[in-house]
Amino acid sequence: MSKYIGCPGLILQIILQQANVLEEFLMDSFTLLMSSISVMEAGSIKEQAQQGQMITRLAFLYVPLSFVTGIFGMNVKEINGSPLPMWVPLAAFLVVSACTLGIFFLWRWKQTSR
Repeated sequence: MSKYIGCPGLILQIILQQANVLEEFLMDSFTLLMSSISVMEAGSIKEQAQQGQMITRLAFLYVPLSFVTGIFGMNVKEINGSPLPMWVPLAAFLVVSACTLGIFFLWRWKQTSR
């Protein structure tokens, strides 16, 4: 550094060049960091979407079942003497489940045909 004594303009130019190199390095590092974060977030979002899809599939089973149990409750002949036989809620559950599955497969078919 002793050869630059008395030349502040030259020292400032060198410092400016070093600062520009450092700025480019920092911007490249920042871009790489942001890209890495985006990739990690994409993986997390994909995993959350798969979990949501699993919950939706479970809902296709439980929604018809809760619908049938909500309508019929425990009013069947074998439990409390109601005139409604036990097979009626089961038949209703099968019909509602078949309709739900039909709607599900129709929806999936429309999604894949796009």
